[in-house]
Amino acid sequence: MIIKPKSLLTTLIGVIISLSPLSQAYTLEFTATAEQNVTHNQQYQHINGQLTHMFFEDLQFLTKLSMYNDKKYSPAMDGDYYGDYYFYMEQGGFELEKENYGMRIGRLAPQPIIDSPYSLFISSEQHSTITGSFYLEDEHFFFQSQWLQLNYNSTISTDDESGLNEQGFSDGFPDRGANVRYYGLRFGDMRVGFEDASVYFDRSFDLEYLVNPLPAFFIQYTNISSGKPWQHNENENALIGFFFDYNRPNYYIYSELLLDDVNVHMFFDDSYTNPNKIAWSLGGTYDFSFGEVAFHHAGATKYLFEPRRNNQPYGYTYYPDTVYFLDDDTLMGISPEDNYVGYKYGENNLAFLLSYEPAFDLWAKMKGSLEFVLSGSKSPVNPFHQYSEYQQGGYYTKMFNDTPLEKSLSLSIDARKDFTENLSMYTSIELGYIWNKLKLTTVPQEYIDYYENEDPDYPKTDEDGLPYDLEYLRYYVPSSETTPITNLTIGVQYSYDPFK
Repeated sequence: MIIKPKSLLTTLIGVIISLSPLSQAYTLEFTATAEQNVTHNQQYQHINGQLTHMFFEDLQFLTKLSMYNDKKYSPAMDGDYYGDYYFYMEQGGFELEKENYGMRIGRLAPQPIIDSPYSLFISSEQHSTITGSFYLEDEHFFFQSQWLQLNYNSTISTDDESGLNEQGFSDGFPDRGANVRYYGLRFGDMRVGFEDASVYFDRSFDLEYLVNPLPAFFIQYTNISSGKPWQHNENENALIGFFFDYNRPNYYIYSELLLDDVNVHMFFDDSYTNPNKIAWSLGGTYDFSFGEVAFHHAGATKYLFEPRRNNQPYGYTYYPDTVYFLDDDTLMGISPEDNYVGYKYGENNLAFLLSYEPAFDLWAKMKGSLEFVLSGSKSPVNPFHQYSEYQQGGYYTKMFNDTPLEKSLSLSIDARKDFTENLSMYTSIELGYIWNKLKLTTVPQEYIDYYENEDPDYPKTDEDGLPYDLEYLRYYVPSSETTPITNLTIGVQYSYDPFK
């Protein structure tokens, strides 16, 4: 059974209100922020307003709307009225938080289970989307299920008659959705658990994945098996994983593992040895007398988060393409960090982060971090990069088998000064270098020519009869370009509650 998102919104808001004890609202806070940003090649402004209102004892209403003029997206109203600014909805929805249950509905940032800058199932970039979620917990067991709307009623076209991307999506992105669930056990300060995620397309919401606590793998294979009157038509993409964390007053440690497509054939004499697709994350923080020190590490093998077939847009991404067009027909790339639903650096990657936050304040609260990231080619929406099938790239698990690799080293320092209870000022600076920077490219023509003219096994169409074109989905490849990292942000924030 499929429920429309509008029906879900009405139902969940009704449930939230019915579960909340009526009491007098005790907070109504408006926050305004203005930022000046400077990078090595541009400067831009960011302005936003946020309204937070506690309706009942535990029910919160919040909305946050921003304006940018960084030329990342087309300006609002063709720029005639708002200049070069475009609007961006950061958040807008309802949150109910009780002692042992909660619900969220609206355009909100999804919630990872692990407190880490390298969380695997939900990106730490915290991109908001239309979502609905609930959690239940007691002394020893907890469960959370959240739905993410990836694409719905899309009108953007990513094909182009000029040939820049002529095999893209001509009628908008197909409707797509995802569900992420956590199952966990708590033993005092320690938690261990199981995670799963599913991605589907041709619909943006599937009620069963939200409310059925059976792991998604079993839901998928039960519903798509043939010879039954309830058989579904589509094959979803399922991911599974595990997590552990231990939270003490002066330290926190965690680990997380994600398995996208794992086989056991490598342990047997079998020719079917498709690459395993695995990601891992570990780290923690420790409070010393002089401040908090944190270390985080993550990595991922090649082909992680990609769809398993060409022309099947169920990769673990917010969008089924890597490009979009501005109003003036400029072709723009969607960065991997903006596209991945899960681990922000995605496949073919190793990342290390060391940070320090002093226990004492100088003129402001400060924090510093040093990060090193190593990346190979990434294809968020093209199954096997320049190949039509994994066998052409070689059997067994792959990682860093392309040269060169992108190397990124950056130092960040953040500072915040509270002048009054309502007025704050903050600044951040990031300096570093990127060597062999990842750049969007098409599949090299030599591969296209070979597959189409010399490879007798190369499919002219996929199993649905659609053209099988490797070249229409671009992917990121390390280049010969070296570029500096220079990001400076200066901002001021003012908050006001008329009832305080």
